Amino acid sequence: MKKVIIALVLLLCVAIALGFLCNCSGGCGGEKGVGKESSGKTKGAVTIYGTISYTGAQASSAAGKAVIIALFSRSPDQGVKPDYANAVTVPESGLPSDYELKDVIPDGEYHFIAFLDLNGNGRFDGAPEPIARVGELVRISRGSRTQVNISLSDEAGR
Repeated sequence: MKKVIIALVLLLCVAIALGFLCNCSGGCGGEKGVGKESSGKTKGAVTIYGTISYTGAQASSAAGKAVIIALFSRSPDQGVKPDYANAVTVPESGLPSDYELKDVIPDGEYHFIAFLDLNGNGRFDGAPEPIARVGELVRISRGSRTQVNISLSDEAGR
């Protein structure tokens, strides 16, 4: 029963986080976790997958927490909302852990950012929350499987 309650609380936190990150009423939702759509682009059957890793100071606190994954079609400077955001719950075994996001976003090139949401508020608060920024643009195309490994760091973005 305790695990069911924890799962429901995490689900509620994810719903709140997605609504906050995307700044869209009703969250980033839609079916199958499809994010907010940019005009002129169509949703495609794409899969993003990889491994989330982290060995820093907060590693022992990661189990059961959400890793928020956000994709931006423009440079993710302050004030720019992501085109897509979703949360992946870290398993009880902790990190590293595999993840997979299906049918997530229209074709395009995206900046990819992820962070471990230690306090469950759905936004990056700086230290001590670890963050990862993929240096290169990630190309997403309909019908593709794109591997993006996430390596969270205590120092990145500070």
